[in-house]
Amino acid sequence: MDMEKYIEIHPTIKKCMKHLDVIQADDKTKQIVYMYMESLMKELKREQNK
Repeated sequence: MDMEKYIEIHPTIKKCMKHLDVIQADDKTKQIVYMYMESLMKELKREQNK
């Protein structure tokens, strides 16, 4: 299932994921990087809403 069809992904995260494809990172690495980037985005949004 292609997750991009169902959720909006920040352009910077998309770019990072494409770079991981270029360097042929494995799926587990991509998953970890995505998780941390999403976590950062959520934290930034919380800080902006204060």
